[in-house]
Amino acid sequence: MSFEPAPDASRFEFATRDWALYGGLAAGLKFANEIGLENIEARSQMLATTLKQRLSDIPGIELETPLDPSVSAGLVAFHTRGLAHENPGQWLWDEHRILVAHNPEQRWMRLAAGYFLLEEEIDHVAERLSSLSSA
Repeated sequence: MSFEPAPDASRFEFATRDWALYGGLAAGLKFANEIGLENIEARSQMLATTLKQRLSDIPGIELETPLDPSVSAGLVAFHTRGLAHENPGQWLWDEHRILVAHNPEQRWMRLAAGYFLLEEEIDHVAERLSSLSSA
């Protein structure tokens, strides 16, 4: 008996399917359509713009994502080289349970301004990072 992989993409499938994920995806798509994709985009853009403005006021932070919302999205990337902490991303998690994508070696961070966030949460993360400013 010999093994021959399937000739199409099904060869990369394994085991059984998690049918609950398909149900969750369907519910998520229904929810997004009820809110309206244009409303989701507008809310995310507004939160990202607020976050970028708040971060640009913090000495020690250098934005990489453009301030102009027409050429950016809900992800906000920035350098943290000027902050008075070697690993602010880990500090945010350890001290405040704020989870971010970060690279401590290159001193950058990325935050996602999802439409489901509250304005207070944007303010909270900006205030925490501001507390690390060396100015």
